[in-house]
Amino acid sequence: MIAAKIAWRNIWRNPRRSILTLCALGLSTALLLFMFAWQVGSYDSMIHAAVNSTTGELQVMHEDYQDHPSIRKTIDSPDRVARVLDTNPGVVAWSPRAESFTLADSGKRSYGVLVIGVDVEREPRVSNIRTVIREGDYFSADTNEIILGRKLARNLQVGVGDEVVLLGQGYNGSVAANVFNVRGIAETGQPDLDRQLAEIPLG
Repeated sequence: MIAAKIAWRNIWRNPRRSILTLCALGLSTALLLFMFAWQVGSYDSMIHAAVNSTTGELQVMHEDYQDHPSIRKTIDSPDRVARVLDTNPGVVAWSPRAESFTLADSGKRSYGVLVIGVDVEREPRVSNIRTVIREGDYFSADTNEIILGRKLARNLQVGVGDEVVLLGQGYNGSVAANVFNVRGIAETGQPDLDRQLAEIPLG
């Protein structure tokens, strides 16, 4: 009790000093709270951007795919999985995909890319690639069209309407190659994804 009285008297012994100390503490606390909130908000925005652009909230894949990725490790019964997803009230939308790494060549440059085969009708329900296309348009049909990330398109020196050759490995282990017309160029805001994204129709 005596210490509290002495402390109270000491506060008002020099009001200017006390007010300056109080302001300094208040300002530093406010800045700390702002920076913490900004940091958490930035992380949240990055997570949502990544989820909305690529993975979605949940992925269903072959049990060994994460440890040893291979184009051969596919889901054996996709129709059964589709029925489960369709009857689950917690699933808002889903879309089948096939992913593989391959070589993209424009005739001027070549780059390793992540090729994602997507269902043209279902994919816009689970990812925002359609909304972040800055040049061109989304797939017009299930044809030989490709959507590239902006940085990848710049590195390959191609634009909408140009041709890109994808060269990789087929499901049976053979060499797979095809020519695609650039339909659109997307910018997700994620540098790594924009540098290697290449979407083609799943068919």
